[in-house]
Amino acid sequence: MDEREIWEETHGKFGYSKKVFSLLDSSLVINKFTQELMPFQNKAEMKVLIPGCGSNVNLQLCCNKVLGNNTSIYALDWSKEAIDISKRKTDILGIEVKYINQSYYDLSLNPSFYDIIIMSNAIVSESHENNVTALKNLTNLLKPGGSLLGLFPSPFNMLDYALTNNDAKKWLIDGTVNVKERRIYEKKFGSQRFFSPLELYILFKKINYQVEKFELFFYDDDNFANQIASLYNLKYNSNFCFWGYFINSKKM
Repeated sequence: MDEREIWEETHGKFGYSKKVFSLLDSSLVINKFTQELMPFQNKAEMKVLIPGCGSNVNLQLCCNKVLGNNTSIYALDWSKEAIDISKRKTDILGIEVKYINQSYYDLSLNPSFYDIIIMSNAIVSESHENNVTALKNLTNLLKPGGSLLGLFPSPFNMLDYALTNNDAKKWLIDGTVNVKERRIYEKKFGSQRFFSPLELYILFKKINYQVEKFELFFYDDDNFANQIASLYNLKYNSNFCFWGYFINSKKM
């Protein structure tokens, strides 16, 4: 089963938040994006793109609430199931969102069209080349001076978790964490290749972004602790949390 088929099954058969680590169900994450979007309030006729939107619509609702009805919201995913689920949800809520069923590895959209791209753990291919291509393609869609706001996963996150939590030490010997390859292996999804901090920072500079913020972001609430315990068959422990990178950047 290839990557696209895995995500189709995830969204359509099982329901996204029941099978994978869902960041957007937490007010912690939504509050962070709300905070970062506040400087863009009251700017008319903006266009926002949410790539890898999945079937969770909390990011669409966040953009609509903060930026208002003068902002056009576009949401993109390569999973037809995810698009259908999301559209039903936003239609019921009365939020106008333009959905695009495409892969950001192979986009056919207008360049320099969007003012903001906002994403949450959307760059998670098993292929490093695909992850780089996705960021390059998305950069092409931003207007000069446009902003990319995103949460990115870290390959060192689960290493850190395993080093500090005895229940997760098995990840160091069972192949779940491969630091050398910057890769995480999961039975449900195969492997995912993530960026190291320096690797991601250098890539952003190469594709012509000015990085204004590069922060560690801790998923530190009971919602995530429960998800970790359930998904990885660990004891619930609210003292241990996952983390990733938050980036606020501008296309030069």
